[in-house]
Amino acid sequence: MQTRPGQDATSRPQPVTANAPVSDFWSPCLRNPGTPLTPPPGVWDTWNVDESVITGVKRIFDECRRLSELTGRPFSPDGHLVGSLGEVFAAETLNLRLMTPSNRGFDAVDDNGQKVEIKATTRTSIALSAAGTDAKRLVVVQFDENGQGRITYDGPADAAWNAAGPPQANGQRQISVATLKRLAEGTQNSLFTD
Repeated sequence: MQTRPGQDATSRPQPVTANAPVSDFWSPCLRNPGTPLTPPPGVWDTWNVDESVITGVKRIFDECRRLSELTGRPFSPDGHLVGSLGEVFAAETLNLRLMTPSNRGFDAVDDNGQKVEIKATTRTSIALSAAGTDAKRLVVVQFDENGQGRITYDGPADAAWNAAGPPQANGQRQISVATLKRLAEGTQNSLFTD
């Protein structure tokens, strides 16, 4: 697992409380000082995800919802933000080594040295590059409105690209999460040990 600033390879950071210092990345999302924060129930607490990452992601979604309620304007985590959240979530969950942001052709490398493309969404579909990918493995993370994430696909990249719709004018091909889930039913981790 990757280490973060202030964390050595043998320790994990302590759980974060709302009044504890956090990195500049999460600090705009602090709320309710003094209230202990806990991971959301469900799949999060069953995965090997750093608790401070879980808490930070939940804070982002909570703040977006709060700002929407206060202003009547939509504040939604999307675009690069949800992509980065998904990459970190997948890396923490699946023990992937992330490449530098905007790496060409793939986002991470797994323990077998295979290239991994990571996609994240808050909706019911994802966009894939019409040009394809250099990755052998595709991981898709879907976040709900509370910031609870789950891996909805972890399988061969070529199967997803082959099942995606035709290229659009923007150079992307769409595939639904439902289609990815159907593809995942036939996939096994042995595909990644070749």
